[in-house]
Amino acid sequence: VADHGEGLGEHDELTHSFYVYDSTMHVPLIFVLPETIAARQRIAQPVRTADIAPTVLELAGLPPMEAVQGVSLAPLLTGDAAAPRADVYGESFEALAMFGSNVLRFLRRDQWKYIHKSKPQLFDLSEDPGELHDLADAHPELVAQLRRDLTDWVLRERIEHDEDRARLDDATLAQLQALGYMGEGAPSGFDEATDLAALHPPDPVDRLGAMERYARGVGALKAKLMDAALLHFEYLVERNPDSLPFVRGLISALEGDALLERGPELLERAKALAPDNPKYFIRAAEVHGDLGDRERAERELEQALVIDACHAAARVVYAEMLREWGRIGDQIALLEQGIEQCDDDINFRNDLAYILATAADAEHRAGPRALALARKVVAESELERPDYLDTLACAWAESGNFRKAVRHATRALELIQSREVEDDILAEYR
Repeated sequence: VADHGEGLGEHDELTHSFYVYDSTMHVPLIFVLPETIAARQRIAQPVRTADIAPTVLELAGLPPMEAVQGVSLAPLLTGDAAAPRADVYGESFEALAMFGSNVLRFLRRDQWKYIHKSKPQLFDLSEDPGELHDLADAHPELVAQLRRDLTDWVLRERIEHDEDRARLDDATLAQLQALGYMGEGAPSGFDEATDLAALHPPDPVDRLGAMERYARGVGALKAKLMDAALLHFEYLVERNPDSLPFVRGLISALEGDALLERGPELLERAKALAPDNPKYFIRAAEVHGDLGDRERAERELEQALVIDACHAAARVVYAEMLREWGRIGDQIALLEQGIEQCDDDINFRNDLAYILATAADAEHRAGPRALALARKVVAESELERPDYLDTLACAWAESGNFRKAVRHATRALELIQSREVEDDILAEYR
């Protein structure tokens, strides 16, 4: 299965995530299970990626999951029975985040596909798979019915399954962001019911030029073509000063002295647009720290922790700044507080163990406690992580067992060398 298609110019979309046409929403789904699923059969009935997990569990003879939106396709694949036909739903938050449009949504029922926006669209995919001929004006009653059904489905599913949502921690979110798997989310104060009921401009189709330039700007950032990225985001922010994705892109494109000069003002704008997002306060703290304003940097980080006391990045960055400023006691207290308030957070324990093992002054060193913390972190970690092994190596060294310290440090180095790590980072660790 694929996660999404790619526009490649269809509907004037170069990449994906902006629109909800089939060029990006319709993906292949292939099952291979010899002696259970007949080879080379092709199923035209629309199904959903939400159906994959229930299907795999049934084919594997495992109990079904509770509180899921998908249904098992196993009867359809094995020929035992027809799978129940279900509406297919999809959405994109990009236009909402960029321009204040509605969430862009669609509902597929049999051959009909309804796109929910200020200028609704309706396509008959059996006759028009490329979605080139909008039939909304020709079928107003069908549009109205599909709009009602989409609204009812979203409100029902959001309410019924809200408690079943996975809550991702900051580290997981950061990993997904780095891999490019985090799209735009709802802005502060977003209300789903109001968004569904009150369709308003701008229509995403009318903002094609800005979306295309944004895609090029993001591409330039990923390719580290900062001058090109800067041109794109300067243009976008000048014309859309209240668009958080564009402001964020411009901040990312700034480097060196330019960031120190313009970063504070742009970060104030980002904080105003997303007052409940700690990451802009963290970034502001880093910029003010680089400018030498420790008091302002500390205020920014304290505010980030007011927003979310267990935001891992906020507490870790704050702790690192306290270390740089020589306030080791305050750093230890900050991490201790995080462990106490945040369900014994493994990252805070790891950072605390490292400080207790490596503090420059004997007053703050505590080898036995550092070792106990570090051993527990490594034992509980789902993956073998070089940073955790590095801390454990330091704790063993502080406790006087250099043989085990070298062994764990060597293993950490092996893990680092197996990854694409810049030479200067590798040399520093070695």
